[in-house]
Amino acid sequence: MTYKSLFDEYGRKAQVLPALLVVLPLLLTSLAVLPGTVSPKETVITMSFGLGVLFWLANIARQAGKRAETTLFPGGLPGKEWLRHQDFTLEMPTKRRYKRFLSERIPDIAFPSPEDEIANPERADETYASAVRWLVENTRDNARVRQELIAYGFRRNLYGLRWWGIGASLLTAIVAAAILWWRHGPSTLTEASDALVPVAISGCILPALWLSTVTPAWVRSAATCYAKALFGFCDLVANPNGACTEDSVAN
Repeated sequence: MTYKSLFDEYGRKAQVLPALLVVLPLLLTSLAVLPGTVSPKETVITMSFGLGVLFWLANIARQAGKRAETTLFPGGLPGKEWLRHQDFTLEMPTKRRYKRFLSERIPDIAFPSPEDEIANPERADETYASAVRWLVENTRDNARVRQELIAYGFRRNLYGLRWWGIGASLLTAIVAAAILWWRHGPSTLTEASDALVPVAISGCILPALWLSTVTPAWVRSAATCYAKALFGFCDLVANPNGACTEDSVAN
């Protein structure tokens, strides 16, 4: 990962944004607990330091997402199994249409017959995985597929950072509450009611959102949508003026 990739659309939405959500509680509470003006010099130093930290966190998000992916999808992302003869995710006419499209465009690929698939399922899956890989590499400039890829990457990386986010929220809330207690004392803590709001958000609401929203099912749903968009590309290219629209690909 480079600084250039950090600021492209995928880097911003799928890697930087999850990293920012991890440090969100720190930003919330620091504004309330540590108010004050900052000099221009301090601003430049802070921005330079923040850019380095952001790059580091974005790399962590990417690596954490990759680790989570192997756990969530031990057999690989959804898609290749849809091409199996014994899989009924896709309708048989649709599956034949996709295979015909891929056979015409991928050199030296021959999809196995039902008998060949039963006799050697591992080799059949290698063929299907190769076809999906071709789709991945040849749809990078397709807007529909790219949006689904970004959505999947965001969810996957956020799930990979889930425990980082929960830990950061709780730790920040505890430290901020301790600072307020020390600064105001128990008798005058009500004077810091405005500062207690972000502390409560960091300590209660954000961890609950991490646990309730960032789930394996949430990631798998995005992966399925991405796979649908990949295969929908076959119809979009084969019949760009036909009935297959971007909306049908998304559903």
